[in-house]
Amino acid sequence: MDSNIIVFLDDTLQAIGLQSLLLDYFGCTVVRCRCMSEVEAADCANAIIITSGNKFCNAFEFFSPRRSRVVIVSDIASETSISANEDEGTIVELLGAALEKQKKTRLETPATSQALSHREENVLGLIARGYINKEIADMLEISINTVLTHRKNIMTKLGIRSVSGLSLYALMNGYVTQDDVKR
Repeated sequence: MDSNIIVFLDDTLQAIGLQSLLLDYFGCTVVRCRCMSEVEAADCANAIIITSGNKFCNAFEFFSPRRSRVVIVSDIASETSISANEDEGTIVELLGAALEKQKKTRLETPATSQALSHREENVLGLIARGYINKEIADMLEISINTVLTHRKNIMTKLGIRSVSGLSLYALMNGYVTQDDVKR
């Protein structure tokens, strides 16, 4: 593959391991960065950036416009993250999927995934802010069953199965800001 990868992680062993996997399995050019200025210097239009959730949040202004090229290393795998707790084969599959997604994103102009409705975007934002179903229902003046239906539809459309995954997705895609999540 012709992808350039920037690995920006706190854990040096994780960074070295990812660098080795990406080189061995995909032949990618990998740049390991230790500070934000190195990431800024290495960044180019087609580079995928692999980082932690903490680093993403700490440099949100930098990562937000690049969110389609960011992969988060976390404890739970989702559409926008890779779990560090998986075995090597699973991590290689997830990395391959992330590289393919990036390749397709560069080639396609319109989005192929189902778009969220305006109300689903509202519900997603409130979920990411930490509100429970009853609070969301009260705020939007809808029934709890309607909130549950919206949640189910959001999770189906996005392929995300956890509230933390939804929160990360909402943050990375501009539905909420870092300050909104701190409640």
